[in-house]
Amino acid sequence: MLVKLVWDGSEITVPEEMGCPHSGQMIGTDGEQLIELSCRICYDSVGTGRASAETIAHVLEARHLSVLEHYNRTIQLDFGQLFGTEMAGGLMLFPALFNRPGLWVRPTVGGLRLTMNARTAYEWFEWTSRMKDATDPAIHGLFATVDALGAIVWRLWMDIMPMVFHDRSDVPDREWALLRTHLDDAKFVTPETTHEEWVSLYISGSRGMSHELVRHGDWTAISQRSTRYVEENESDWAWHPAIAHYLSDAAVEADQDEFRAAIHDCEKHAKRAYAIIRDHLETWLRPRCEIKRDARKQARGAARGALGNALNTELIFSASADQWLHILRMRGSLGADAEIREIAVAAHAILSKSRYGNRFSGLTPSPSPDGLGQVLT
Repeated sequence: MLVKLVWDGSEITVPEEMGCPHSGQMIGTDGEQLIELSCRICYDSVGTGRASAETIAHVLEARHLSVLEHYNRTIQLDFGQLFGTEMAGGLMLFPALFNRPGLWVRPTVGGLRLTMNARTAYEWFEWTSRMKDATDPAIHGLFATVDALGAIVWRLWMDIMPMVFHDRSDVPDREWALLRTHLDDAKFVTPETTHEEWVSLYISGSRGMSHELVRHGDWTAISQRSTRYVEENESDWAWHPAIAHYLSDAAVEADQDEFRAAIHDCEKHAKRAYAIIRDHLETWLRPRCEIKRDARKQARGAARGALGNALNTELIFSASADQWLHILRMRGSLGADAEIREIAVAAHAILSKSRYGNRFSGLTPSPSPDGLGQVLT
């Protein structure tokens, strides 16, 4: 099991376990590189395949937009003086924030701070259209201001992610005079709170562990190695830490040969079954599929059922500092499974050395009473 820092608001670090990018990969701004890396972990494609611009273009074309959720930034909106009848006009800004996923809003003196991920910004106008379709036509005039604020958001993001946010001729230019009456400035700012501070980690462990980890969906972004796109016949298995502790315990009197053989046979036979199922189905499906790789994907999708929860997997896991604290408290506790507890303790060590390390100083690792590693208290 392994945890490494990928991004904490500074430069992107590519874990060596993912491979070495070729000369055309990992090119672009920090946000674009984080999105590219989150995409590549799904397909095990660091060092192979498309270049950076082609990869991001494919993500947008295929609308696999979940990878955009890894990169979060905070925008400060400074309002003008709102008095009398102008107050009503200024309040028209607030419908722009309704029902919009991936958005954290914090009021400040004289304005608002909006923390959003790249997907929220990219889909701003689509969500506005959905809200407009669900409302009474009598209030559709509100959405002109919503669109105008969306255009400001879009243009800010164009500067930091030009491969994702291109100049759009369809970005509305309506209601600019009204919006500018009440909005003095809009700019990216440095994170100040645990909801605004985001950290991305590389995590390697069993798929059983990942099934528990991905349940933490609030204020997180998750990209995981795909067993449909990636060949798993030679992949490592990450067995539960209780197995290693048991085998290393000198006080165990039972004969461990049977135990060791069971583990070895499980992995050996699972991999053999995987290979047989994959090969037979791919041969059978190839003449039935117009695109050759579709046969391979379908065969792998069927064959992965033979692989156990101990199969090793990789994730890029991004979360706000606030959500990381929640995960560490839950998954680092004595009641958590020892395997994910081990990941939580390792994540705590990395997060404590990150740019936002002071946020995690209230948790301390200590020996677990059950003898299986450590807990966070």
